[in-house]
Amino acid sequence: MTRGASPPPYAGFATRAVGLVVDIVIIDVVTVVGAAIASLVLSTIIPGDVSLDLPAALAAGAVWLISVGGYFVLFWSLVGRTPGMRLMRLEVRAADGGDVSFARALLRFVGLVVAAIPFGLGFLLTLVDDRRQGLQDKIGGTVVLYVAGRVRGVVAAAVPDPTAARHEAAGPAGEVIEGTVVPPGARPA
Repeated sequence: MTRGASPPPYAGFATRAVGLVVDIVIIDVVTVVGAAIASLVLSTIIPGDVSLDLPAALAAGAVWLISVGGYFVLFWSLVGRTPGMRLMRLEVRAADGGDVSFARALLRFVGLVVAAIPFGLGFLLTLVDDRRQGLQDKIGGTVVLYVAGRVRGVVAAAVPDPTAARHEAAGPAGEVIEGTVVPPGARPA
């Protein structure tokens, strides 16, 4: 098997799930701290006993949705990954390999909400799809890949080279034997 013929390192379900959980924890901590600060400030400004009525609850929900959406959309479109994805060495790319635009990131966030609504069933598509795309990836036209990372000089995962097809046509680059690339003609007996 040649190096160029290996499949792209699409991120799996478990790795993506851990990254999402880390992002949710970050969002929840920031939201709780922000809500506590806001309630302390408001309690000093507004005298008396104040209760949370329906319009205030709807406004709080809208602020939360905008802040969560902003978190994901801005990280995906500006950096290509969220802090949780960075921890798990993942990045989101357009399906054609390009960077994720703001519009594509916004579509992906809408897909994330839609994937989560039916008890998270939209995320399970990653288990059966060849490119491990969840519903949010299908809607947003994105893929999630492992980022190239070196651990003691060994490449743990690499982003696929778009010119690999041209290099394959030039001849085999070597053979992978037990995780080591062996040059052509140097195969051990």
